Amino acid sequence: MSPPKRYSCLVLRDAYLALSAICFCTDWQRGGFVVDIKSLAATRFQFAQSVFNHKIQEKAADRKYGYAKWFKIIQLVLTLLVIAVLVAQAAGFNNGFVNLVGIISAGIEIAFIIIDLTYGFEKQAAVHKSYALKYLELRNKYQALIADIMAVKGISTANNARRDALDEAYHMLSDAPQTTLDDYKEAQVALGTAGVSGGEQYTWSDKEINKLLPAQLRFILKSNSKNK
Repeated sequence: MSPPKRYSCLVLRDAYLALSAICFCTDWQRGGFVVDIKSLAATRFQFAQSVFNHKIQEKAADRKYGYAKWFKIIQLVLTLLVIAVLVAQAAGFNNGFVNLVGIISAGIEIAFIIIDLTYGFEKQAAVHKSYALKYLELRNKYQALIADIMAVKGISTANNARRDALDEAYHMLSDAPQTTLDDYKEAQVALGTAGVSGGEQYTWSDKEINKLLPAQLRFILKSNSKNK
């Protein structure tokens, strides 16, 4: 099982925006303070997506770095074993067992070298890390935009233009390297969102998004305030 494809996120986002727009308008307008509800909801969703994708790519990078580390350790052990066999042979211990150990060790070492050259785990980890940093940059920009939207009454053309530019930058990262279900689960645990929405993938409640934001940027619907 692999993480959901990105096109499904658009459907989830549209559903989130529709529900948020109805609820936010009812509570915020009644309180006498009206913001650009649609823009705020869209930005909050994309912020959460950026946070989560950043963490997933980080976990994938850690996993690949772990592979690369163990490959190097195993290669080192095999190299030392081959050297020990050569020394033993030079010292006169040239029997069938020593020769067999040397042949097997050399064969395994060559196989590991080929696997390492084929998959290049360290290079893959570096690619995951670079995309994690790109998502981190987007996360920070979305967070700044949330603050600006909440500080302005009504619709701001400038804020909408910024959001559109950030959304375009987000979609340009659709070629990010594939991650695994384990990366996804580890990201959930790291962010404290595991099980909050019943384990659903790429869905966000207001409670989950608020957990990712600093206290001053959190928003709780009045109708949900009793459940805090």
